Amino acid sequence: MATRGSENINELAAALSKAQGEFRPAKMDSINPFLKNHYADLGSVIEAAKVACAKYELAVTQPASTDGISVTVTTMLMHSGGQWLACDMTLPLGDEKGRSMAQAAGSIITYLRRYSLSAILGIYADEDTDGNNPDKKQTDRVQSPVRPQAPPRETLRDKIYVEDAPDLSDITAPQDATTGFTVPANLLTTEDEPTKMTLEHAKEVTSDKDGREYGAFTMDELRGHRIGLKELLKKDDLTPSKRSKAEHKLEAINLLIENFPK
Repeated sequence: MATRGSENINELAAALSKAQGEFRPAKMDSINPFLKNHYADLGSVIEAAKVACAKYELAVTQPASTDGISVTVTTMLMHSGGQWLACDMTLPLGDEKGRSMAQAAGSIITYLRRYSLSAILGIYADEDTDGNNPDKKQTDRVQSPVRPQAPPRETLRDKIYVEDAPDLSDITAPQDATTGFTVPANLLTTEDEPTKMTLEHAKEVTSDKDGREYGAFTMDELRGHRIGLKELLKKDDLTPSKRSKAEHKLEAINLLIENFPK
């Protein structure tokens, strides 16, 4: 996120500080269908801030622009004294099956507006599922450690896509570089025995940008990442390992979009 502003922002900062003390809690009235965690949509973020912003003479504008390849939303926070602060957020724009270019752009704009508005105003708009609020599955793993076992087929498949992984084709009983366990040759994924990705596995695939699991993404986030991966795969200079990794992530996202709850 690129940020810029006026030479001085002391009056703006003072007004924003007062306004933040009077912001209403953003209603987290939208639910992620996979993890069941709540988040505040764009309307809730605006509703939480508009009264206090007006009181302390703060205004926000969020124009959007596109060059045909990507969509950019510029969020500008302004004070009546003339001071201002702005940030730009950009996501690639691509073709999506069953949706027009305008519909795809609209989804990206809404996504960018929600994140940049809550960021510039300092509004808490998403439930924190890390650290202080682990889910039951994570708690059970910590409380009930089990004896290490050889990686299951799906986990091994994920490891095969690790960038710059060594070539194991000439090794009779290869070892997993992370765990040190010897992996039976019949568990390796080959072209003759393709492994079909399951929905559960697709949910556990993580984003390179923030490490979040795709299962925690909203539909707009999934579509945005799918556009980015499609653009990445168009590049001719991708190494085989990077291309395989991107294709693996795209397969997971397509599966999640196909099975996203209506």
